[in-house]
Amino acid sequence: MCWHIIVYLFYSNFLKAVHLLIWKDMERAITRDLVSHVLLFSDHLLKAINFAAELDCILSLAIVAHQNNYVRPILTEETLLDIQNGRHVLQEMTVDTFIPNDTKILHDERIIIITGPNYSGKSIYIKQVSNDYQEDSMCPFMSAHAHICVVHLRMSV
Repeated sequence: MCWHIIVYLFYSNFLKAVHLLIWKDMERAITRDLVSHVLLFSDHLLKAINFAAELDCILSLAIVAHQNNYVRPILTEETLLDIQNGRHVLQEMTVDTFIPNDTKILHDERIIIITGPNYSGKSIYIKQVSNDYQEDSMCPFMSAHAHICVVHLRMSV
């Protein structure tokens, strides 16, 4: 047999105010206890958060590298910069067709002069080579197959 009991509570305005104060005090006490317990494990939590952030960065890099066909460059001690099928990543995303460019700067070449008509892609090419070199410095993948030396390289537009 099942009994259903319905209870009606009648509060005056004063009792409602007291009841609300009691609930707020209980809520503050629970929050204080929770914060003190969390602080006991703050070192472990921070380690877990840092690990999750690092894992998120590595996974994001792997996903972007896979989706955009990025590859690892070959680092060499020779003073050369050899990029095959280099792509300007942002430009490639904004146009329908993008023609990849090759770049080869040997140890005895100090200056390369790039000429062409207006809007022929000179600035994009220079930025692409610079970005490819910078990408190699910052992340393990880049948008082209390349042999890159470990030297300082300055390029300007």
